[in-house]
Amino acid sequence: MIFWVTKKELPYCTNGHVSVMLTTQQSRKLRKCWRAPGSPDMVMFHTHHHQSFIAHAHDVLTVIVVTDGEVLIEIDEVNHEVKAGQLVVIGAHQIHAAQPIRDCGWKMRSLHLPPPALFGEARVEDVRYCAMAFKNPVHRAATKATPLFLSMHGCSETNAGMNEQLDRQQQFLNWLCRNLNAFDPCVIERTTPDERLEQAKSLISKAAFNSTFIDCIAEEIGISTFALNRLFRKNCGLSPHEWRMQVRAGEAAKLLTQCVPLVDVAAICGLTDQSHMGRIFKKVFGVTPGQYSLMH
Repeated sequence: MIFWVTKKELPYCTNGHVSVMLTTQQSRKLRKCWRAPGSPDMVMFHTHHHQSFIAHAHDVLTVIVVTDGEVLIEIDEVNHEVKAGQLVVIGAHQIHAAQPIRDCGWKMRSLHLPPPALFGEARVEDVRYCAMAFKNPVHRAATKATPLFLSMHGCSETNAGMNEQLDRQQQFLNWLCRNLNAFDPCVIERTTPDERLEQAKSLISKAAFNSTFIDCIAEEIGISTFALNRLFRKNCGLSPHEWRMQVRAGEAAKLLTQCVPLVDVAAICGLTDQSHMGRIFKKVFGVTPGQYSLMH
């Protein structure tokens, strides 16, 4: 069976003979994020963006296929123009941001993929598999990868049986494992922790949900604000403020998966109101807190 989301988007299920065209009105009703059938640790996103994503990282691999338009994705301070049909793989903890190239924005399907789902539990104990970054993250000649990914991703929105869902997942994961070298993987070097950085992280984490100034954090550990910024940039790839925003969004995501009401999540995370939380959350996860909370 073949499915399309709109006339412009790429087809994503590719076996059989029947075609089903979803109207624009129907496509708006599709979920923005959900857990992969049979693999609840894998989270799918199907989104249309006009806004930018702030610099951030996830503790999972991120796989993206742009289905319409184009986007500028910055990964480890290198810009990549990504067009429809191209596949992107971003490592766990690899810093990335994004912004639209055109006013119409871009559409994408993406996947948050825990390292164990790709490498297996035993291999993830090795730092090479849990601290992997990619120097060549955009697979521009994705003649096989893109259909496999879109087949898996799109099928997860249908009523296909569990065996078919898992089979499509495994087909893509097998391809990714076999072709990982195409993305030029490298191990993120883990240096001896800087005591000042660890102290700053601890203080920022404790103060992540209030409005403590970064200047005060720097003063408490005995360095200048400039030195603190440089320390974070060198070791984390983020400014202290960006790191705090990521902590806030991550904590909000955990609370939402625990079914904590939105208004309470905003209060706990030190965000002034739900709309403020929504803006920060969407710049990290690409969906609203309300959409994220519905993926159980």
